[in-house]
Amino acid sequence: MSWPCPRAIARGTARFTGGEYRAEGMVRSDLWQLVGRVHHRPGVVRLTGSWTTADAGAVARAWAPRIGAIALAELIGGHARAEFDLTTHAAAPEHAVGRVTLSMSDLRLRLPEAPPDFAQAEMKQLQATLALAPAATEIADLRVRGEPFNLDGKARLTAGGHLRATGKAWLSRRASDRILDRTGWKWLLKLIGVRRLDTRFALEGPVSAPNL
Repeated sequence: MSWPCPRAIARGTARFTGGEYRAEGMVRSDLWQLVGRVHHRPGVVRLTGSWTTADAGAVARAWAPRIGAIALAELIGGHARAEFDLTTHAAAPEHAVGRVTLSMSDLRLRLPEAPPDFAQAEMKQLQATLALAPAATEIADLRVRGEPFNLDGKARLTAGGHLRATGKAWLSRRASDRILDRTGWKWLLKLIGVRRLDTRFALEGPVSAPNL
């Protein structure tokens, strides 16, 4: 498997004290930068740091085929930053626990399967906090602001693949106006207080096909 970011540099320092190992360093490629610290003591490893990119779309295009991801949307540009604090045990390194905070801005989406009015979207802001545990991953404080899509929500994905997500979604005022114009009743809908289209939602079921 080829490395998707061939030009990368790394530097760091490490020290041993008794039975403990500490290291800190930085890896920088053409597309992203990772700064982190590792603290290893008998049986336990803690990782802290941050990952940043000024072109989230390019990173997604480079990595998606390598992890088998199916692209429902094309990501273009966008700044992204993830801060992490994770702890794992040597006996089960795949069961990391901890927290990841994600923020993105100025991202554009192309949605080839969407109706023409919604085939392109701007994501001005995305924020989320992930709490990782062996039993489940919790997504809290999910916030999306953009044109035309906006969302506030939270979700829980269990290790067995069961998803539950709840929240509120709405269209921007501009997108809502386009749809209301087509009804011929925009004046009446605004008279009774309908100025944007929004809904509350709940998804639950297998992550491959949850029920709305």
